[in-house]
Amino acid sequence: MRKLILVTFLCLTIISARSNADVVGAPFTLGETSDFSPAIVFFSSGTGYLLAWTGTGNLNLNFQIHSKGTWGPKTVSAERSAAAPALAYFNGRFIVAWIGVGNLQLNVMQSQDGVNWTSKATLADTSASAPALTVSNGLLYVAWRGVGNNQLNVMSSLDGQSWQNKVTLPATTTSGPAITSLSNGLLIMAWRDAGSNQLRVIRSNTGFKTVSGNNTLKDTTLSRPALLSSGVLAGLVWQGVGNNLVNVLVSKDHGYSWGGKNTSAQTSTDGPAVAAVAGTCMIAWSGTDVQRHVNVASLTCPQ
Repeated sequence: MRKLILVTFLCLTIISARSNADVVGAPFTLGETSDFSPAIVFFSSGTGYLLAWTGTGNLNLNFQIHSKGTWGPKTVSAERSAAAPALAYFNGRFIVAWIGVGNLQLNVMQSQDGVNWTSKATLADTSASAPALTVSNGLLYVAWRGVGNNQLNVMSSLDGQSWQNKVTLPATTTSGPAITSLSNGLLIMAWRDAGSNQLRVIRSNTGFKTVSGNNTLKDTTLSRPALLSSGVLAGLVWQGVGNNLVNVLVSKDHGYSWGGKNTSAQTSTDGPAVAAVAGTCMIAWSGTDVQRHVNVASLTCPQ
């Protein structure tokens, strides 16, 4: 009887340890620093990813590719951003979006290799926070927080240069939103509520002309959240209040409900960024060390 009880206890302990395992892997800390979290996106092949961040002190956009275990040279753009950039991979090209310094206008550029950037489009719309990008059903989407009213906005584009179908939602936030697309084309948007700081999530299959699943979570943040998709599963990632710890929730029902919360030992000065492709997920963030170094690590995909 004593042996049976001992074995049962050990099994329960192992199961508990696995369920509480940190979903963020061991970080790789770059020599680069930023006051905002970086952006990250995979190549479509999944063989590498691109990082983008704003430089400390000068706010210049920086880009660096990691491919097949090797870091490429850093590219420093003359473009400057007053907040974190956003990245997407669309029609065989990298897309970066950011807000301009001084005028706060939304800007979008494209690159075939993550090094040389062209086709800059400056939109008339403005934001005081980082924008968000995603791709769904052949369209590129940008989401942002409006200036003056803090309302959420979203637009779509066929080419990354001409933008249309702007939708302004009644919801408000004081940080940038997050947006992702499931493999079935369903769009999910998350943000920090302007009044309560609670995380809120909505879904749409009409470019947010209509929405469903309006969900207010009990968790709070003081920064923008991040979203990623793995098939029809979704992950919501954010910086905790008071401790800066990275947290993750998973949705298995197309963004309707969220559970399986995991709190990582990693801390971030801003809302982290996430990316996924073909069952591989990554997370990037600026650390809470004095210099705020850029970090990147593997992330357990939603399951």
